[in-house]
Amino acid sequence: MNFLNPLVLIGLAAAAIPVLLHLLNLRKLRKVEFSSLKFLKELQKTKIRKLKLKQILLLILRTLLIIFAVIAFARPTIPGSLPFFGSYAQTSAVVLLDNSFSMDISDEYGNRFNQAKSAVLNIIENLKDGDEVAVIPMASERNEQNIFTRNFDFASENLNFINISKTPANLNRSMRLAESLIDDALNLNKEIYVISDYQTNIFNIINNDTFRLQSPVSSLIAVPVGNNSNADLQNISIDSVKLVSGIFQYDKLVEIEAFVRNNSKNTIKDVVITMKYNGKAVAQRSADIASGETKSFLIAAKPQDYGQNKASIELEGDIQDLDNYRYLGFNIPPKPKILVAGSQESELFLNAALNPFKENDVSQNIKFVKSGQLSGENFIDYNTVIVAGINLSDNDLFRLNQYLNSGGSLLIFANIETEFEKFSKFLEQTGIGKISDRKFNPIEPASFTNVDKNHQMFEGVFDDKPGTNQIESPKIIRAYPAESGLAVISIPGGAFLSESKKGQGKVIYIAVDAENRMSNLPVTGLFPALIYRSILYLSQTEDKSSDLFIGESLRFSIPARFAGSNNFKISDPSGNDFYTDAIELPQGRVISIENLRFPGIYTIFDESDNYVSQIAVNTDPTESNMNQNGNDIIKKELSDRFIDGNISIIDNVSDLSSGIQRVRTGTELWQIFVILALICAITEMIVQKVSKNEVAEA
Repeated sequence: MNFLNPLVLIGLAAAAIPVLLHLLNLRKLRKVEFSSLKFLKELQKTKIRKLKLKQILLLILRTLLIIFAVIAFARPTIPGSLPFFGSYAQTSAVVLLDNSFSMDISDEYGNRFNQAKSAVLNIIENLKDGDEVAVIPMASERNEQNIFTRNFDFASENLNFINISKTPANLNRSMRLAESLIDDALNLNKEIYVISDYQTNIFNIINNDTFRLQSPVSSLIAVPVGNNSNADLQNISIDSVKLVSGIFQYDKLVEIEAFVRNNSKNTIKDVVITMKYNGKAVAQRSADIASGETKSFLIAAKPQDYGQNKASIELEGDIQDLDNYRYLGFNIPPKPKILVAGSQESELFLNAALNPFKENDVSQNIKFVKSGQLSGENFIDYNTVIVAGINLSDNDLFRLNQYLNSGGSLLIFANIETEFEKFSKFLEQTGIGKISDRKFNPIEPASFTNVDKNHQMFEGVFDDKPGTNQIESPKIIRAYPAESGLAVISIPGGAFLSESKKGQGKVIYIAVDAENRMSNLPVTGLFPALIYRSILYLSQTEDKSSDLFIGESLRFSIPARFAGSNNFKISDPSGNDFYTDAIELPQGRVISIENLRFPGIYTIFDESDNYVSQIAVNTDPTESNMNQNGNDIIKKELSDRFIDGNISIIDNVSDLSSGIQRVRTGTELWQIFVILALICAITEMIVQKVSKNEVAEA
């Protein structure tokens, strides 16, 4: 026997009241002899015994009256049915329907989402007048208002508006919504149904969102879909992709690594992956993938367009198409605008080294200025500023520091023309750190002691072939090596080439000048290569796409060069636009982007329609795992969320009605206990009246 309102059973303690009163009335009285009342001793002993028996009977009737009344209010139920009673207690049912895209596959019983919808209809058909139902999609991408309804036709029709979502099912969130409905339910018999394929990810704890069902619920019923299937479901998915290349150049290979998983029971041969740039296929790879294996594919191609490049890695179609695509993006910047502030001699060397950056072999995007001319330049108009061999004023150093903080990039050579202490202090402010003046024997000049070959600046320069891993060092007779910063190339006493990032800007410092006074660097073959790679690295905006799963939110930090824009446009993969305003936060200006519901590349523009960045939105790879949890794990996981609750599993979706009847609470018996309470009350009145009459006659 179950009770729909078990807390009322606390009232059974009141049944002790008649017993306590009876015991108090039995307390022994002191005897007082009174001669005129001696005739009472002649009272027949049989009448006294009858009176005591009736008192005990009254005690029993009064106690039972209280017990039956309390049990009636607690609403007892039993499985099955009894004549003249309702077949089951009136029910408030909440159905949690898994509509994640893993449900959109077919087995020998048909499409699993259609199987789940049929199960919901079966639950609705088993409801009677006075019942109520609410259906909650578990992979909802928006906050929907879920309410109970007693119009079962309306509930059935609303199923047509629940579609497959591109986000995973969230059990904890769904049960929290169910609990809020249960709290307002009209009926005391409360049931929660969880209809799902019960992949492992349904029980994932998201953002430490632990949940325990606190509201009184009669039954939690799990309905696994697909657990009885023996079909060999072949599914290959792309779990993730990442850009291996760190510097993106026009007509230079961009390498991407893709991780492809075989979710099937058997090895799949000749799995073909295709890479596309802006919708055009540019490369392909193929391989065999064993069951359960995740294989890494390295695939590369040259971008043929400047600016935004939307890349995708794709698989051939299978039972689940949504996980056959993975998107990412990168930007190929135009040739940078460069300002060179240098001496006449350094200009000769730098001009030749910068030749690859000239537009159409003309220096329209490269400007050279001499000492004293920096004050007339607006640094923000340039992608990179090179400082080599000119005297820098306090104002020049201050403005260069501001430019760096606002997102600019600097290439600085050791400067003999500027006062050493002032120059050293400036480098400290940029993050390069203190420098020292080191002189070396011209007969035995200093050379490189270490080169960080893994630095992004040297990407693609070194390989595993013998003799290719060395950089020929210049002969250094004097240097201003840096003591901190990130050392890319080292010499005795510190860093020959070091890097620092400050604010949104970057600076590269070379510890010798761009002339021949401190070393022979400008006349070596290393010099143009080093300048080219440094400028390429500095002018690179590191603009690769931010990566999100569908339904996630992003707080995007606005680059300093777009500080003047307050309103930003976001274009979705279909070309539709929406707008958002910048928010001022202590850490800087940001825009908040939420509810990105479609896979693909989203592009951010400022209010002047200038390209800002891009966002790659993909499906959650956990949805591609076809492995389902068994009944033992399902029950354990649900028990963690429904402690001391009645949990049942109905794993035969095609015969759901009989399963519901088996686990349903059953027939209410409160009417029986109300009748028993009334019988006890009437009997007590009769016995009480008869007892009074007998006492009066005696």
